[in-house]
Amino acid sequence: MDPSRKRKIRLVVALSVAVLLAVALIYTSFSASTEAKEPSQILSASPGTSYEMTGEVVPGSIQHNGQEGSPSSSPTARTAAPSCR
Repeated sequence: MDPSRKRKIRLVVALSVAVLLAVALIYTSFSASTEAKEPSQILSASPGTSYEMTGEVVPGSIQHNGQEGSPSSSPTARTAAPSCR
């Protein structure tokens, strides 16, 4: 087989593998994500469910229970919904 033909085949195979890996990475990234919610949307949510919130936390609007960084540390809001700016 001609060496230039071998190079072209290797290039096509390598690029195909790279595209497949990129698609797999993108699919994994988007399928693992969760929808972020605004504080006003969380007020109507069911209790005991974890949510990801968007927005900026106002200083002094949350407090930590337990030592910071420990598994028992859970931030709690002092008001029903921390205001976002």
